[in-house]
Amino acid sequence: MTKAATIENHRFLCLVVLAAMLIAMIPIGVAVLPSGLLAADNGTVTCNFTTSNGAPTVDNVFISSTTLSPGSTYNITVTVSDTNTLDDEDNITVYLYYDADGTYADPTTASADNNTFAILKWTKTGDVYGMDAAHGTSSWGLTGTSPSPMTPSTGSWVFHITVSKVAQETTSGEWHINAHVNDGTTEAEGHNADGNHALVNWYGEITVATSAINWGAMATGTDNTQSAAISATYVANGTYDQQASASATWTGPATIALDAAGNPGNAQLSVRADDSAVVGSAIQVSTSYQTFDSGVMTSEAGNPETANHLWLSLGDTGIPAGQYTGSVFFKIVNS
Repeated sequence: MTKAATIENHRFLCLVVLAAMLIAMIPIGVAVLPSGLLAADNGTVTCNFTTSNGAPTVDNVFISSTTLSPGSTYNITVTVSDTNTLDDEDNITVYLYYDADGTYADPTTASADNNTFAILKWTKTGDVYGMDAAHGTSSWGLTGTSPSPMTPSTGSWVFHITVSKVAQETTSGEWHINAHVNDGTTEAEGHNADGNHALVNWYGEITVATSAINWGAMATGTDNTQSAAISATYVANGTYDQQASASATWTGPATIALDAAGNPGNAQLSVRADDSAVVGSAIQVSTSYQTFDSGVMTSEAGNPETANHLWLSLGDTGIPAGQYTGSVFFKIVNS
């Protein structure tokens, strides 16, 4: 080998050793990954929560009068608060009911009854006011007014209630109110604070279906001739008396006077009345009303009396032949 070849070989070996030394000095990580390219250095956790649907609160419920008359209209106001706004309410039910002992108690049943238990309802869908179907075609009536707008958190619903003609009569505050508000998931209840809240005045009506009675031909001096049956229907929200009276004079060919003692004399007649066909139990009719029978609270349809009768007696003299006309009056009164 020449001297020149030996020098070239020596240079090559030096370069190889230098290259090996430089490679040994480079970190492995840098050698594997290009400059600036890093692995993931963060992670994400998705979080969520649900707010609870807070129950609505009935702040107050009251009626516009503590003395109620059948056939009249009153306002029951239900004031509600809801943190989710009033638009959250689905329905409201108001119970107006009679509690005989006069001490407030929550209703243990919710069964409508035209005499003692009215159920009033509001439904959000359609903003509809109505009464429980059990009331049928009763004389209870209902319209209402809803809060507007429904976005506030507090507002009042007003139920315009017409009291049934057969709502139980009371002399003290034995009618109570209880309101339920429902938002679809929870229910809250409120009632009037004073317990003994409202009384209902007495109501009565009478319908006499028989408009005329004709005894036909009668001889003077006749005693207690019975009439045909007289039909009358009595409607009342409490106990009642059935009464009768008659006109003081009856007219025809002569003027005949009513004898209230039952012993008609010259130009006189007398009348008796009862709700049966038994003259022995009949009352003597006078120009003022006399009670001949009594009854208790009725249904909406009333109590039909179909066996009422009258008995006519004539004096022996002073009654010329001919037709005579007078009136008998029937009445219902608070007993």
